[in-house]
Amino acid sequence: MSNNPYESPISGNPQFEDGSGSGAEPRGWAKHIRIVAGLMIAQGALLFVVGAVSLFFFTRMFNDEKFLEQLRIQQERQGNQAAPITPETMQRWMVRSYRAIGGLTMAVALFNVVAGWRNFFYRGRVMGVFALVSSLAAMFTCYCFPTAVILLVYGLLVYLSADGQAAFASRSAATA
Repeated sequence: MSNNPYESPISGNPQFEDGSGSGAEPRGWAKHIRIVAGLMIAQGALLFVVGAVSLFFFTRMFNDEKFLEQLRIQQERQGNQAAPITPETMQRWMVRSYRAIGGLTMAVALFNVVAGWRNFFYRGRVMGVFALVSSLAAMFTCYCFPTAVILLVYGLLVYLSADGQAAFASRSAATA
């Protein structure tokens, strides 16, 4: 321990190492792997909430008789001019669309959480890349899409870098 009063009291203490035995710090982009993994878990959790709202709240809202009555009133106000579809059909398709969007969003969210958890322990790099790309399905919700694009770019920079690949390869070689 040095005479530096600002040095962390746990630096260099073997009690606080990660248990890998190497004690080597990740280099370059590999330092960011756990950050990306944590962001993937957070993105997946938020995306799951948006998918659940879409699946349960919006489908219930559009499957209501009041909504169907509003569709009929709008059709009557237009004088049935632009009515190639009946209000019942419109309601049915809206409910189906929101169920599909909600189900897809929740599936992608769970995939992101699982991949983020595995990536946090330097496992499943390819799964992480697929999860990052699949999170672009958030474009249907409009809410999580901007963060999904940013996380995709950041994650691809980290996971496809030579340092990131080496970190995942060293983990798989250590467990093999």
